[in-house]
Amino acid sequence: MSAAEQLSETGRSRESLSIDLLKNLHEELMEEGRTDEEDPLPGEFRSDYVWIEESTGGYGTQVRFAPPKAKIAVSRMEDFETYMQSGGEYPDLIDIGILHYQLETIHPFVDGNGRVGRLLIILLLMASDILLHPLFYLSSYIRRNRDEYTSRLLAVNEEGEWNEWLEFFLQGIKEQADEAFSRAKLLLHIRKRYQREYQEAPSSVRRLIDEMFTNPVFTTSRAAEMIDMSYQGARNAIQKLEEDGVLRERTGKARYQEFQADGVLDALNKDAAEIPSPEALIEDEEDRFQEV
Repeated sequence: MSAAEQLSETGRSRESLSIDLLKNLHEELMEEGRTDEEDPLPGEFRSDYVWIEESTGGYGTQVRFAPPKAKIAVSRMEDFETYMQSGGEYPDLIDIGILHYQLETIHPFVDGNGRVGRLLIILLLMASDILLHPLFYLSSYIRRNRDEYTSRLLAVNEEGEWNEWLEFFLQGIKEQADEAFSRAKLLLHIRKRYQREYQEAPSSVRRLIDEMFTNPVFTTSRAAEMIDMSYQGARNAIQKLEEDGVLRERTGKARYQEFQADGVLDALNKDAAEIPSPEALIEDEEDRFQEV
């Protein structure tokens, strides 16, 4: 069960977020994702020193930041959990920015602190009823602004520059919210177009059209489950959509084939700069409404 599913099952509130949940999340990330550590201690807090290095411009590296000792980090994570569950005196988005800074500064894990921290943002948005589904990711904003992100975090620690960090964080929330809105509108546009094109098609094709927006990569057996039809019924629907270029077989194998909806994946993976702005999409919707 994913962390988001656990949150939905136990209750969408900050009281449902805990150190155990973060450890479970870390364990999943370390077992399924990448790590440069020989033993990243999945699901466990670090037991030794760690430090953050930076390049000195051709003369090797130097320590830029040293998180607290392991025992102190554990103690601070207990305080972190208390604050996370109780909520602070600030508006939710400000509070989430504060918590993200605290987790990255405590640096409780050997590896994967950044990934846990970014996923915690999503869980906090859901627990605060700002986000209904886990469809919001700050990662692309952080990747685009990696150097500034690191500098802003360190400037809080070194110079107490909270306002600058929170402005940067909130700008990221805005940019990613705009991107998520535009990406969702783009997906809806594609879905409506497919529904128009296949409105006279067999029900198996229409069902698969709807389901592939939730599961854009699948096998024939999985497709049969998705549309609640027989294997042959799913196979016929896949064949029709494959012939039309809506689906593409991705393995190149004769057996154990997988199919993907390129249009859906393209919309999901399209660079943010290539997606129309929310303002442009709203204006386009208003123009179509006036034409009707």
